[in-house]
Amino acid sequence: MAAAVLLLISRPKVRIWGREQWLAAAMLGLSLGMMNGFFYATIALIVMASVLQTMVPARSTKPKLRRVPWKARRRSRAKVG
Repeated sequence: MAAAVLLLISRPKVRIWGREQWLAAAMLGLSLGMMNGFFYATIALIVMASVLQTMVPARSTKPKLRRVPWKARRRSRAKVG
């Protein structure tokens, strides 16, 4: 919306832009795109970390769940041997 208003107020003449101006515009677009990408990736990591922070301690403190891998290993040894 803001870009549309700025275009109405002062429209740049892109036909007469030189190489340096196009390069500056491309770098600005690239930096803004990367900034948004990193911001959204950070939000995803924060959400994932908060979910894992609440789930992992609850799962690892249950005695039955801690013994499951050892029981599976014992059963597999019994079948093989």
